[in-house]
Amino acid sequence: YVTHYGTYDDARVISLAAACSDIADEDSIDQAIFQRAGELDVAIPEHFKILPFESSTKRTQSEIKENGATVAIEKGLADLLLTADVAFSGPALADVAALSGKGLRVIAVLAIRGNAKECAGLIGLHDPIRPDAPALIRELNDLGVRVTMITGDGRVTAQAVASQLGLTGDVRTPADLKNDPS
Repeated sequence: YVTHYGTYDDARVISLAAACSDIADEDSIDQAIFQRAGELDVAIPEHFKILPFESSTKRTQSEIKENGATVAIEKGLADLLLTADVAFSGPALADVAALSGKGLRVIAVLAIRGNAKECAGLIGLHDPIRPDAPALIRELNDLGVRVTMITGDGRVTAQAVASQLGLTGDVRTPADLKNDPS
């Protein structure tokens, strides 16, 4: 799923995301972006600088040339990238909530020209659960085994996926666990 803002369209969002990805990387997100770029037959701008994914900032950065100017691209966790200084962050955050509620992992794509940051769009990725997983979880629960799901997804996405699996209970973030590890 792709959404876009301002003057961008879906194809441009995918092309910018691909310019901020590494084809040689076996990262599933990058591979999905390149697959979609191929399906849409979009031109991918060549990056002249790329900073690989950094787990502490949850983003990848690259720089491309566009009409003789340098444009920085950021691709990463929407909740962290969509700050108040980013154009279209309001509607984008509303879309993040809606997409996350459907169990999608949401990636934001930002274009930065000088000091002006804008959200070009969002990419919602779906990793379907295995069809047999809910039945297995029910069976384990019936046997008295407590099933816990650990994921790198955000709270809303994790809750949606847990619901699809038939898991109940609290969803806790790493920050929650640091504050109360019990």
